[in-house]
Amino acid sequence: MPVPSNTTPATAIVLVSGTTILQQVDDSGTTYTVYYKYTNATVVDQVISIGHWGDLGGGGTYHPDCNAYLDELLNDDVVNSFPDGSFTIPVPAGFTIWFEFEPNPSGNFTPSNLNLKTLVGPAGTAVAGDVFIRSASMAQFQIDAGLTGLHAGFIRATGSAIIGFVPQFITGESGDILANGRSLFADEAGSRNGFPPPNPSFGYWLYLFDGQFLQLAQTALESSNAPPGMRTHLPTQTFDVLTYGSGTSVKYGSVDATGALGTLATIANTGGLATAHAVDAARSYLYLGMRFLSGANFITKVRRWNLSTLVFDSDLFADAAGSFSTRFAVTDILVLADDTVIVCLFKSSNRSMEVRRYQGDGTLLHTYTFTFATALSFVDPRLGYSSQADAFWVLNHLDDFSNSGGFSDIRKVQVSGTELIVSITPDVQQSDTRQADPPIPYTSDSCPIIELRATQAGSGPGCPLTFPLGTDSGGGSGCQVTL
Repeated sequence: MPVPSNTTPATAIVLVSGTTILQQVDDSGTTYTVYYKYTNATVVDQVISIGHWGDLGGGGTYHPDCNAYLDELLNDDVVNSFPDGSFTIPVPAGFTIWFEFEPNPSGNFTPSNLNLKTLVGPAGTAVAGDVFIRSASMAQFQIDAGLTGLHAGFIRATGSAIIGFVPQFITGESGDILANGRSLFADEAGSRNGFPPPNPSFGYWLYLFDGQFLQLAQTALESSNAPPGMRTHLPTQTFDVLTYGSGTSVKYGSVDATGALGTLATIANTGGLATAHAVDAARSYLYLGMRFLSGANFITKVRRWNLSTLVFDSDLFADAAGSFSTRFAVTDILVLADDTVIVCLFKSSNRSMEVRRYQGDGTLLHTYTFTFATALSFVDPRLGYSSQADAFWVLNHLDDFSNSGGFSDIRKVQVSGTELIVSITPDVQQSDTRQADPPIPYTSDSCPIIELRATQAGSGPGCPLTFPLGTDSGGGSGCQVTL
C-alpha cells in the first residue's frame, strides 16, 4: 500500500455527512497518523457525530483514537476520544474542525484499517412532549478553544429517537421548565460568560431561556459551595433555587418568569448535606433531601422546613441508619399538582433505585420499582415534571460495564404505577465501548430531564435507534440514517 495522502492537517481529507470510510493507514510496516476535516459552511451551529474503529480484537491490532481541533495548527482541541470509540461535538458556524486519528496504543500494525462513519445534523424540530437533556460538564480546554457549551439533545421518547440538538448549550446538572416553555439553568462550567465576580463569594450565572432556547435573562446567584439546583413551583410558575454544598448551610430563593431573583434566605444549619429540594403548593414547606452522619452510619431523610416559622417541623420520612454504601440516598424531589411528593432514591452498593410517593404529612402512598435492560451506572437517577398532571419522568443511566455503551433509560410513569413511555437512547458525549458501526448520534450525558412544553427548533439528526443493548465489541447493528 502507498503512504496515506492525509498525514498532515494541510492534506486532511474532507468529510461529509452520512458517509462510511475505510482507509488502510499503514505502509511497509509503518502505521501513520492521518487527518480528516469538516467545515460548517452554514450560518448556524451544527453537531457532528464521528464513529471510528480499527481492527477489533486483542493486542497487536490497530485501535485508533481521535483528537479533534478547531484550528489547523492543532492548538485548540475539543475532543480526546477513546480508541475504537465514537463521540458527538458542536461545530460553530463558519468553523472547520480537524480530526487526528492515531493508534492507541501507539505502534505499527499490519494491517491498520481505519473505519469512519459520520453524521452531521440538519435543522431538527422538537414538539411539546419531547424530552430535552443537556450535557453535564465540559472541560476547560473546550472552553479555551472557543466553545460556549456542548450539545443538548431532543429525544422523542415515544420512539426512542434522537431528533435534534441545541449545538452549544451551557452545561450542568440541574434545570427546569415552566408551562410557557421558559426554562432556567445554571452555567456550571462558566462557558458562556465566565463566573460572576465575588459578591462576597463564588457564584454562578443563572440563565433564563425562551421556548427556542434563546437567552432572555442572566442573573448572578451567590453560592459558596456546590452548584445550585432549581425546581419549578407549579402553582406560581416560578423557579425555586437552592445552593447545595458540602456544608450544612444552604440558601434558597425564587426566580420569577422574567428571570428576576428574589431575596435569598439562609438555613444556617440543616444538620446534614442537602441533595434535593422542592416546595409544596401553598409555599408552606421547603422539602429538603438530606444525608446525615450518625456515628459511623448515614441516615437519609427528607426534612420539612417551615417557610413561615423558619424551623424544621417533623420529617417527611427518615430511613434507618446504615453504612453509606448500603443506604438509599435522595437524588431528586418533585411536588405534583395534587401536592403529593415524589422522591427518587438511589443505593450505590448494588446500584438499585426506587421512587416513592408521599402525602405531605409523610404518609407513604406508593413505592415504584423498575426492571432495566442492564445494571444501572453509578450516576444518580433523576426526576422530571410532565405536562400530564398525574405523571412524572424518571431518568436512569445504564451501565457501561455491560457493554451498553452509555445509555439513558427514560420513563414516563403515571402515579398509579403504569409506565406510559419507556425509551432507551445513547447518552454520552463520547463512548468508550469498542465496537464496529457504533450507534451515533449521541444525546448529552446528563440530567435533568425536561419535558418540552412547546415546539422548539434545534440542529441535529433524527434517528430511530433500534440496536440491541449489550452487543459485543465485534459489532452490532447501528443507526440507519438517510439524509
